[in-house]
Amino acid sequence: MEFLQITSPDDYRVQHIFNSYSTTFPEDERREWSQFVKLFDHPNVQVISVLNNSENIGYLIIWDLKNHVFVEHFEVFSEFRNQKLGSHITDYLFKNYPRIILEIEPEHLDDNAKRRFFVLSKKRV
Repeated sequence: MEFLQITSPDDYRVQHIFNSYSTTFPEDERREWSQFVKLFDHPNVQVISVLNNSENIGYLIIWDLKNHVFVEHFEVFSEFRNQKLGSHITDYLFKNYPRIILEIEPEHLDDNAKRRFFVLSKKRV
């Protein structure tokens, strides 16, 4: 698995990321296109493409803050879900960033939220 920072909104992967981001996250948790592309100009933001076997399978949007990183968005594209790829991504996060803020839905919402909560709580123990 590879984690490649995307440094320009002109990168061929950005439109795919934005399209998925726009349909996956609720409207009040996402930016419009014009705001999204401004992330690439912000010195504290990293948009990271996640590749598995040279295929773009998801992304991370991370804010480097003073004493920690905030994972604003983390997505495995729908066609790659339920393959434990998200676990590999969280392993990468915990290995490379010692202080992480990662918001997830409450575990009682649905089976996916429950699974995410369980996986993340096991990793932090």
